[in-house]
Amino acid sequence: MKLRKWILLFCLGLTGVAGCAQVTPMPVLIAPVPAASATPVLITSTSTQAAPTQARAPNENSTQVSTPAPLTHATIESCPVTLPNGKSPPNEEFGYGNDDNTLFTSLWTNGIVIFAKEGPGFVGADGSLAMKWPWFRYNVVGELTIDGKRLDAPAPKPSLGKAGGDGRTGFLPSALIFPSEGCWQITARAGGAELTFVTLVIQVPWKFIYFNSYPDELVSETYDISQLPEWYQVTEHLKNGGEIKVESTVGQWPSVAYPASEQKTVTVRGRAGTCVQGAFDMQNHWQTNTDAGVMWWTEEDSSYRITYKAVKLDCDTLAKMIYKGE
Repeated sequence: MKLRKWILLFCLGLTGVAGCAQVTPMPVLIAPVPAASATPVLITSTSTQAAPTQARAPNENSTQVSTPAPLTHATIESCPVTLPNGKSPPNEEFGYGNDDNTLFTSLWTNGIVIFAKEGPGFVGADGSLAMKWPWFRYNVVGELTIDGKRLDAPAPKPSLGKAGGDGRTGFLPSALIFPSEGCWQITARAGGAELTFVTLVIQVPWKFIYFNSYPDELVSETYDISQLPEWYQVTEHLKNGGEIKVESTVGQWPSVAYPASEQKTVTVRGRAGTCVQGAFDMQNHWQTNTDAGVMWWTEEDSSYRITYKAVKLDCDTLAKMIYKGE
């Protein structure tokens, strides 16, 4: 995957942002990373030949604010996030650019940058949040700089950690360093070009679930972010029409009356989980002989559930598909 290659190059270059050890390239992702054409693509460029430069540590020049305002549900619902406009430089895939087609970046899925446990990014000791961020300057020459502000509450300005590139034109991998969660407006400038977008930055207490493989070709993904940060759902749509739905939540799942005789203990990511093969029909009768099932387990203070249908899976095979982590 070219995305994994970019993450590795990024972390090798970002020597000043110590959190790259937390950014582990995963085999197959179920997470809010840039994905297929309906969502932004995080870099398929191979133009990362220049030697990396020292990155700036999170918030080293930021103005101090006593305590950042907490992120509210109202802000999560109302933040006017920017979505991709389909613009990219020639022979590149970025997904968002300015009207002059001179400055480009890639935006995170749904315009939301999610910092999850053991996920991409780095949380600094001061609470700052650093996330990888790519840029491309086309037909424009100049060092890239950023300015920005938190729209929903007072906060120090964001900053930029540079990981490579020649500093004047072309591709530039970097880290955007947000002083806190919030609804952030970012403006990048280079050689007279300007690009502005709004993104929501949020921390969540659960982890992303990764797969080693799929039982069929992945066609698309849909996301339910209506209950962030407490709950999150990704539905993977496969070529054969099947679905794998992955949910993450704080605390425990509500009890569901699955037949006790059908419940099977499985090992998921080194922990005990439960799986049932089958599904309830429209009359709420349990059907065992059907191509469907559900698996659930708990890690620390969060719980996870995978529901699948029409994918020709069984409980043991599904458990082996899930990436176990380091």
